[in-house]
Amino acid sequence: MFNVWPELFTYEIFAVALLRLSVAVFFLIHGTRTLSLWGIGPFFDRFGSWGLWAARLATTLQFAIGVLLLVGAWTQVAALFGMLVCLKLAAARRFPTIAPHAKATYYLVAVICLALMFLGGGAFAVDFIKL
Repeated sequence: MFNVWPELFTYEIFAVALLRLSVAVFFLIHGTRTLSLWGIGPFFDRFGSWGLWAARLATTLQFAIGVLLLVGAWTQVAALFGMLVCLKLAAARRFPTIAPHAKATYYLVAVICLALMFLGGGAFAVDFIKL
């Protein structure tokens, strides 16, 4: 097989780290948006106290996924939950205040999370440290 720069394959572990960090930033930004309830408040107010509970749960889950992926701890578990959250957000597309991005964005992040489940955390991850 012909590759233009085959020596770049020695740095493949950094490519996985870039994927992990980009998904972590996505979840941290999305969790911040849910935390501040930018335009989400009226939606959750319809459900009373259950709506506030659901908003707090969603925020906590998104922040936990983002922090775990940022640090690289429990990468496969965080990627699994990240994939499930993204698929749920893609299904909730009819509520633009909850899922503000395009449906394709959530599917793309879900596929990256699926890849992280098989590839691991990459470089600079706590999972990568060999004892």
